[in-house]
Formats: sequence, structure tokens, C-alpha cells
Amino acid sequence: MKNILYIILFTLVFFSCGEDYLDKSEDVDIITEEEVFSTYYNMRKYADNMYNMIFNTNAIEVMGDNKHYSHPIVYSDEGIASYPRTQYDAGIEGNYLYYTQKGSGNGLYEFTFPFEAGWQGIRIANITIERIDQPDDITEEQKDFLIGECAFVRAMCYFQILKRYGGMPYFRNSLDLNEYLGYDRLSYYQTAQEIAADCDLAFDKLPHTWDSSNTGRPIKAAALALKSRVLLYAASPTYNTENDYSKWEEAAVAANQLIEYIESDNTYHSLIDASEAIELDVQTVDGEDYLKGSPEKLTAYREIFMNHVLNSEIIFSYYRETNHYYNNTMPGRVFFTKDYLKNKYSLGACPTQDVVDWFETQNGLSTEDDPTFNEQNPYINRDPRFYNDILYNQVSWPNGKNGDEVQTYATGPDGSVGKDYRKKSSDWPNSYTGYMARKFWPEGISGSTTAGKVPFIVPAVWFRVSEAYLNYAEAAYEASGRNNFEATYPANALYSAQQAVNKIRNRVGMPNINSQYLNHNDFIQRIRNERSVEFCFEDGHRWWDIRRWHIAHTDEIRTVYRTNLDWVGVSPEYPTGYMFSKVQHEIVKGFEERHYLYPLKDDDVAIHIEFDQNPGW
Repeated sequence: MKNILYIILFTLVFFSCGEDYLDKSEDVDIITEEEVFSTYYNMRKYADNMYNMIFNTNAIEVMGDNKHYSHPIVYSDEGIASYPRTQYDAGIEGNYLYYTQKGSGNGLYEFTFPFEAGWQGIRIANITIERIDQPDDITEEQKDFLIGECAFVRAMCYFQILKRYGGMPYFRNSLDLNEYLGYDRLSYYQTAQEIAADCDLAFDKLPHTWDSSNTGRPIKAAALALKSRVLLYAASPTYNTENDYSKWEEAAVAANQLIEYIESDNTYHSLIDASEAIELDVQTVDGEDYLKGSPEKLTAYREIFMNHVLNSEIIFSYYRETNHYYNNTMPGRVFFTKDYLKNKYSLGACPTQDVVDWFETQNGLSTEDDPTFNEQNPYINRDPRFYNDILYNQVSWPNGKNGDEVQTYATGPDGSVGKDYRKKSSDWPNSYTGYMARKFWPEGISGSTTAGKVPFIVPAVWFRVSEAYLNYAEAAYEASGRNNFEATYPANALYSAQQAVNKIRNRVGMPNINSQYLNHNDFIQRIRNERSVEFCFEDGHRWWDIRRWHIAHTDEIRTVYRTNLDWVGVSPEYPTGYMFSKVQHEIVKGFEERHYLYPLKDDDVAIHIEFDQNPGW
């Protein structure tokens, strides 16, 4: 635990992460500790550094460095890297030690930053709370709000460590250099309970909302959202090996608390009604597959993810007041397509066929179960979220240049290869799977080089309202022993498990879960599938879900598929003119039992004998 020693006691003795604020030179007076905490303004500025320590994979802004290669989409079944790189390959193969071994020099953000920065954030939060009474000008309200913020960030930082490395010692005070460091690791559940307690403190102290000058700070709903997710994870199979139903019930109660708060008069949060999206008319005409319906049908749903940071669905997000420009340094760059700067930059990551298969038909059936589904005309009559999230062959680019369409075919009508198809290993800017992500493609951006001057906002969301209902649906059904679709926890909860998941489906116009799935074996799979669809590509949700469900090591997850399209001419059998083939991808994800927890760095386990390396490493 040597790095913890360095981070908590030395590197951060006092002013770590406040370097911009506390820069010293020979030309200015040195700022003392007492001066920093003598005024509320100074304390506020010091404390705000803790927000930089919270990790959000969708807030990664730079393409081509160790941040960009950290996105877990390429480690899960959600995506394939657009081109092979050593930084990707080690993680894909399960060689996490490549990033953590002493002297490797290969630190990757996903495997280094959340741990090291997490302890820094915890340290700043603890110091701030300890010094909360020192400023002469601080009001009681300011004290409460700041304590609430610190408790929330401390909980967030512990959670980003917990879900990667397992249980840790839980500190609510800043350690003195002379303190004994023989702290044992708590269990996963014990750590989750401590985080939940901090969430309760944060909920008690934080405001319902902030004024516009404090946009981006956590609010009461954020504390409840974090508590809900933490307890859901702690109840899940990987960390609840005995399947203790009381842990599931605890998670359901926490999710219901969030739902009740959201639906109360104390908050402006609510699900955005995007039910008209089901009216999209997507059909194949003369071999060309287009979105024939009005694009406005998708607007309500798309605005959750871009342009309107303060929409009612976002509970807590990475936020900047200034607009971004569509260039190579922007949030979520890992998802964006390559054509916006005339192939200058690469496509980041490609959705797999597995992802496409998650989206049901508009009849509310999986593509395997719907007799009307035609695998040779697969992109019509799908869940409207499919059209929001995925770019596929022959669909028009969102505001693309010259009306261009996606071309991910292997052979076209004239024998040519589609401009977006990766035909050889060196063709790295193009799609490796036949698909590209549309979910975070900013509307109003074209493919011309001048498009980089169009401003937009893409918030990187940590928590949004839909998660409350899906957390509740899963936890309530699991708490019932998977025996009661109408389970409610507590007994007077606002929704049953079935009602909660249907609420998310209905808001995009999808029907209730089909009756054929209302059985012991299928219902939990539909809940999980709904979660994968709703949170597609968002902040690693799928990565953490397959890990907590204890399915990441299975062949079904490790083996991924792509689509191959060859022109055969328009016919009743091939309405688009292309023959679709589902092909197993050459890449098989490396994942074994030991990968359910990341390895700690060599130095982290060397500080004292009682601090163990994670199993298998």
C-alpha cells in the first residue's frame, strides 16, 4: 500500500491538487495553511480541487493518449478498438499487469488514475471537513453545503476505488505522519456500507438544487443516486456470493428512496418524455435504407445526452460552462466517427453486432423471438433507441457532408469497398465491425473541416433519472428470489419491479415487457438487457454490469461478433441489396476469475504484510 502512503501522507501532506491556487514563487508571499482556511473563499477554492479526482470515462477528452485508451468499451462486449494499439491490446487480452507492474512505465488511466486520484480526493475532503470551522466569514449554510459536498466526493472517490480493487480502509480523517499505517482492508460490503453512510450525510447537508453560478455541484438527488448504485453493486452476484436476499432488499429500498425523491415536489428531476420516438418510420425503399420519419421524433431523447446540460433527467454530470468544438480534444472522443475532418483522425471504437442485437423490435420481442424480424433487412422497426445510438450501413450521416451515407459494406454494387469499411489492418480509421456510434454525435456537425468551429455541449453523465427505475427493478426482483414480477420493497414502494422497467421502456414508446418473458428464467435477462440498451456506451455501465453479474468471464461475453455485408442485388430475399452475415470477430476478450478485481501496483502491497494483493495477481 506504498502508493497510499505516499498519496495520503506525503505527496498530499497539505496542498496537493491545489497547485494552481497555491503556486509559490520568490516574487510572492507564501500562502500559509492558516491563510488558506481563514476565509470561506479560500477554503472553497481549495476544496474544489477534489472534483478533479472523480473519474468519468466519457469525460476523456484527448484522442491518442493513455486517457483515450482507457475506455472500457474495448474491454467489454460493447466495442472493438478501431485499430490495434499496445495500449488497447494488453487490456483486451487481460494483461492488466502490463499497466501496474513496477517499472513498466505503461500506466493507463483506467488502471492508475481512479486509485491514485481517489485517495487524493478523499484527503482533500477530509481536510476540508476538519477545518470547516476555521474561516471567520463562513455561514452555517455554507458549512452544511460544503460538508455535504465533501461527503459526496469522498463517497464517489471510494466507489471508484471499490468497484475496481475491492474493499479498502475507510478514512474520515486526515492521517498524521506519525500515525500507525497498519489498516486492514474492509470487505466489499463493509466498504459499500461506509459509502452509503457518507451518501446519507451528503443528502442531509446538500441543497435540493443550486443557483446557476454553482451548476455542476452535487445535490441531494446525486447522493441518493450514488447510494443506490453502490448498494446495487454490493448485492450483485460477484460481491454477494451467498445471494443474501437482504442485500438485494437494501438496494431496492435505496432505489425506491431515490424514486420517491425524484417524484416529489422537492426536485425538478423527471424522466424526459420521448415516447413519440416510436413513430419513426424506418423502411427500405429501392434497396436504400433511410430514416424516413421526421428527425424531430428523436430530438427529446437525444437532448438527454447533448446540448441541454440542465435537462430534467441529468442528476449529476461532468460539466463545463463553455462550449466545446468538434475537434480532436473533446468529451467522449472515443465514440466519434472519423469522417468529420476528412479522415484526418481515426474512428475511436466500433459497436459490436452483440450491441445491435440488444435492441428489440418495436413489437417488444428480441430479434430471435420475433417472427416478423428479417435478418436480411435488420434495421427496420427496431427500438427507437437503436436509431439514436447506432450508425449502420446506408443510413445518412447526421448532418453529413453532401448527403453522404454510411458505407460499411465489404463489396458494393460496383465491386468497391465501402469508404467506412476496414478492409485491411492498416485501414485504421474505418469501422472494424460494420457499425459506428451515433449516441454522442453532435447534431449540426458536418464532415467538412470547418465543422470544427461549430460549438456544442456534451455532458459526461454520472447519474440520470432512468437509472433509479432500472436499479429498483433489478433489486426488487432479485430480492423476491426471482419469483415475483410485482415485488415491491418496501411494501409501499411506488412501483413493482415490472412497472419500474416498463416505465423506462414506455418513455421511448416501447411496449411493456412481453408476456412471454414473464417467467423465472427470462425476466431478469430482460431487465439486464433493458439496462444495456438504456445505458449503451455511457461511462462504462456495461463493463461494470457484466463484472458485477459475474458473466464477464463467460464465452458469451468474451466472444464478440461483427456484420459483413456483400452486394447481391435487390430482391425479395435481400430487400436492401446486401447479404448480411454475422461473423465472429477475430478478437476474443481476455477475462478470467482474477479479473473481477484489478491488480494493485507492486508498491501498494509492499507497505505492510497485512495488506494483501487481490486474488490471482
